[in-house]
Amino acid sequence: VYPDDLRFEVHLDAEIYTGAVWDVFEGVLARDAGLVPSDCQDRSVTPTPCDAVRDEVYGTLLGSLPFLTPVLDLQDAASAFAASDAAFYGGRNAEIITAAFAAHGLDSTGSTGVQVMAPGDLMDTERADSQIALKIVHAYRGDLQVDAGVFDAEGTQLCQLSLLTPDGQDGADNITGRFDLAGTDCEQYLPPGLDQRWALRVVDTAELDTGTLFQFTVIHQGVRFPAAGLPLDIPDADTQGIVAIVGGDGAGGGQTGQTGGGQTTVPAPEEQSMFEPEPDGAAAGTVTADIAITHTYVGDLLVQVAVVDAGGTVQCRVDVLQPNPEDASDDFATTADVSTCAALYPPSADAVWVLRVADNAGLDEGQVTQFTLRGPDGVERSAQVPVAIPDDDPTGVVLAAV
Repeated sequence: VYPDDLRFEVHLDAEIYTGAVWDVFEGVLARDAGLVPSDCQDRSVTPTPCDAVRDEVYGTLLGSLPFLTPVLDLQDAASAFAASDAAFYGGRNAEIITAAFAAHGLDSTGSTGVQVMAPGDLMDTERADSQIALKIVHAYRGDLQVDAGVFDAEGTQLCQLSLLTPDGQDGADNITGRFDLAGTDCEQYLPPGLDQRWALRVVDTAELDTGTLFQFTVIHQGVRFPAAGLPLDIPDADTQGIVAIVGGDGAGGGQTGQTGGGQTTVPAPEEQSMFEPEPDGAAAGTVTADIAITHTYVGDLLVQVAVVDAGGTVQCRVDVLQPNPEDASDDFATTADVSTCAALYPPSADAVWVLRVADNAGLDEGQVTQFTLRGPDGVERSAQVPVAIPDDDPTGVVLAAV
């Protein structure tokens, strides 16, 4: 029951939600077929009503996911479940859903965090071979200007798309959906790569309301190319906004920059183009980082390599690993290409190369066992290890390669 049984561990706390979903299944099964779950064990006797109810409840669950972002909580998940029932099944299970979630301490009757978007509202949600998927949480989406573009390795802009323009009359919150790239000038530059870098720029054009970019993914022929480094806050009333990149590493991954006064790997745009290219580290040579971590649940971890100045301001950052609750593997080891920041190599007092590892969930623990930096000068610079990673601490631990 929420909130009494919260343990602040995602897998345990999710049982509050899944318990409510199971109760919805029981309720709909009893109403529609006069059955209980044990009656569904013999598939030869009662397959049709059991399967129909199962598919409807699963359909409601899956249909609720696009209404959610990582910033929302279990109450919002309950409201999203009810919103999905209303959108896809005409609300026929509304009373059962309300009662089931209420029994688990969750109110499914409304939430300001859930924005229901019908197909055709702002962007096309139908599946296509080539799309941009977006997820933005914002208290007043009418403030937002959202543009996309593609750049070659030298930073020359190849095409530009306007996905959303400011609309002072649009007081709704959040943007969740997909934009179909078929027939656009940018479609020819798929898939993303080192010489076809896809960039998304989000600008908040008015004061008071704030938001966060949670997802920017380019989809091509069923393959997803997500931008790394998200979520990222959108500066309020800032004409520069934020920029997310897909394809900057040549393999579909990207870097994210905040041009309005925070972390950045993408300089502020100038008037002659929508975006400036990322710092071209290739000219300075290849820089790699050997990283090794022992941990009992890798999906909890955020791993970043960054360059900071003497005052601690981040000059450049590469996101090596993002948290993924579905990744239950043990330990993590990689040789990461961090050449995006090579213009700041070699390390100096005003360009300190660091590794940051943060554990974003409870119970599982680990330590950093290696962080070694290698550049074109052939010198190996390593951090002193091992170092314990604080459990369930979003600040994490920071090690410098010296």
